[in-house]
Amino acid sequence: MSLRPQAIPNPFFTKVLFFAVLAVVAVTSTAQAIPINRCARLVRDPVGRETVVNTCGACIAVTIERRRPGQGGRPPNLRDYTIPAATNQPLSFRGPGSSRIIREAPCPG
Repeated sequence: MSLRPQAIPNPFFTKVLFFAVLAVVAVTSTAQAIPINRCARLVRDPVGRETVVNTCGACIAVTIERRRPGQGGRPPNLRDYTIPAATNQPLSFRGPGSSRIIREAPCPG
């Protein structure tokens, strides 16, 4: 009967391995969350009007969310726009508030 000492894991190696696995998980989940080809840009002119600019050479469909001050718990306004390749689309929102692009996809069909 031979007695072999059990291997005790090196604490430094365990920490390095843990952070390496954590980094790989973070990078892969971030890559899935952020679209690689963002074509739509939201631009505000000095007067306060907003325009969606399609910077790509393909048609895109975007959904814009608009929140107004004092809106409280009410849901934001949502509008869908189809923007042809390399063009601008002025938004129909007027007055104070903030807009953001919540969805961008290629045009259907």
